[in-house]
Amino acid sequence: MSAPSITVTVVNLGRDLQNTGTIALSVAAPVGGLAVAIAIDDPTRLALAPNATTVGASSLIVNIPQGQSSATFTYHALQDNGIVTLTATGAAFTTGTATTSLRPSGFAISTGNISTTVAAGNSSVQVCVYQLAPSTNVSEGAGTLRFGIAPAVVALTSSATSVGTVLTSPLQVLGNQQCLATPFKFTPVSIGSTSLTLSQSVTFTVPNGLSQTITAIVN
Repeated sequence: MSAPSITVTVVNLGRDLQNTGTIALSVAAPVGGLAVAIAIDDPTRLALAPNATTVGASSLIVNIPQGQSSATFTYHALQDNGIVTLTATGAAFTTGTATTSLRPSGFAISTGNISTTVAAGNSSVQVCVYQLAPSTNVSEGAGTLRFGIAPAVVALTSSATSVGTVLTSPLQVLGNQQCLATPFKFTPVSIGSTSLTLSQSVTFTVPNGLSQTITAIVN
């Protein structure tokens, strides 16, 4: 009779982002539960954490309670390239492995163009982080910054401050966040048009096909 098995499930991940992985057992954990040790073959590229609000480390123990057959963990991408193998072992279970392919990430404006009036007051401009496909830098979907990273600084500037200004810039996106906790605020000043342009740290990649500039028209 063959030993029960462990299955590890992860997806590809963008630099300085985090995601949830899954450990699944082919049979329920035995009496006393099962401690599953997860290791990675390149700790310069990936880190592991028990949840979304813990700093990543090079290895992790996931405890699956008696009678249960799955558990989750969090993994962090530290680089924007390479393939990392995760290996999960548990007593009397067949070892499970999985790979994740690392890719770039970058910020973009998720708010559309603005049409407002001088009397209307401030308009919000939201900025979020995205996972990007290698080579093309096309978005593969919204991401979440890894916990423990230094805050990511993003800035928004207005090309015509006589038409409108950005109330507070730069701002920071923190670990375990997808977007700014409080969006930028565009303040209309006079009738006209201005371009609002995003800038970000060089450690991130400018997404292809997502907005880096929007237009604000003040009527």
